[in-house]
Amino acid sequence: MRDTELRREVLKLMMDTEEVIFLVLLASYPGVVIPKEHITEAGTVGLHVGWDLPVPIGGLELGDKALKGIFSFNRVPTEVVVPWRAILALAYTDVQNSPRDDAQLAFPMLKDEMGGGVEPDPEPAIPSRGHLKVMN
Repeated sequence: MRDTELRREVLKLMMDTEEVIFLVLLASYPGVVIPKEHITEAGTVGLHVGWDLPVPIGGLELGDKALKGIFSFNRVPTEVVVPWRAILALAYTDVQNSPRDDAQLAFPMLKDEMGGGVEPDPEPAIPSRGHLKVMN
């Protein structure tokens, strides 16, 4: 199972509990679509995900490549796309919008807990620079 598949499956399992999940994502990750004004100084954004939120997430989709939906930011509906690899942490949250005291973050320790059973996603190939030699 790859990282992305595992992250999607963990989120699905957490959502099956019908609790609210606090998701932390890296806003600069390629493919992330999120309102810029909600990005913290650390470059992260926290989102609440769940089936029974006070303002429901429209069109919530747990796709093969990304989490997508219409999220509410200060009651303004906004399209959000979160590639699975952009997710840094998942935790159950309380009604005060912060992770519960007893919450265990699902990432980044997920790989260690799986004991090597997780196959990392291949990194995109970065073209190497050619080497030039000056000839006199």
